[in-house]
Amino acid sequence: MQNGVIKAIFKDYLGQAIIIEHERIERNIGRFISFYAHTKLHASIEVGMMVKEGDIIATVADTSHSKAHIIPHLHFSLGRPSKSFSYDGYVWNAIRKPEKIILLDPLPVIDWPYQALDAGGSVCREL
Repeated sequence: MQNGVIKAIFKDYLGQAIIIEHERIERNIGRFISFYAHTKLHASIEVGMMVKEGDIIATVADTSHSKAHIIPHLHFSLGRPSKSFSYDGYVWNAIRKPEKIILLDPLPVIDWPYQALDAGGSVCREL
């Protein structure tokens, strides 16, 4: 998405998750982190590595082994970490803790075509 440093890589229940720390975005909100979950990492990706906008860091994980029959997808989130936030021992469910991470709306910073789907729409029901 933007230049940053890979700060954490860990298993999630459908693959691996990557957290990248960025210095700022256009609206000058300060340091923020991006999460890419349910992925299969590119072979050269490791913690501490600097990545640039447009670098390929992973592909979407094969979720065919999922007991819940979850279709392949990327879980992408943006957040502003608190001062007490730590990457050590980070686990996927910690994204739900607002005292650690304030989640941000990613749509204003995505510089790529996207389509937001209505959960009740026919496309979502077909999936």
